[in-house]
Amino acid sequence: MIRKLRRAQKNWNAVFPDDKVLPGDGFVLHHIDEDPSNDSVLNLRKMTDHDHRVLHRRGKKHSKETLAKISNTSKGRKHSEETKKKLSLLNTGKKHSEASLEKMRSRTMSDAHKKHLSKINSGKVLSELVRKKISDSMKEYRKNLKQSDRSA
Repeated sequence: MIRKLRRAQKNWNAVFPDDKVLPGDGFVLHHIDEDPSNDSVLNLRKMTDHDHRVLHRRGKKHSKETLAKISNTSKGRKHSEETKKKLSLLNTGKKHSEASLEKMRSRTMSDAHKKHLSKINSGKVLSELVRKKISDSMKEYRKNLKQSDRSA
């Protein structure tokens, strides 16, 4: 592993001598011909980790077993406050597509789920601010529902 990192660092310095970013800081060296032994400068390209994974996964799908493993490992994980802020900033001002809005409108809660929510929220007192947010949200929802009914 250390040998690989040293080789990657050497290649990185050869391709990007003035670059302050190092391999492993969210970037990787991609071998254009996909031959890891071909370290020619013309065969190396800097890519983000994400773009590199997307490139190599194109057209491939996870098996059901792998999807279950991914799901199980991410259950119970909590985002840090910093991550929550980043996600909030990324999604601020974004609108749902018409397809996703339609999907949300068509969803209904099962009676069992309604009972569960009622049970976990019983006895909780909502602050005035939360009540106002819920009220405003419901008004907006009803207004949008009426508009979509008129246009249909």
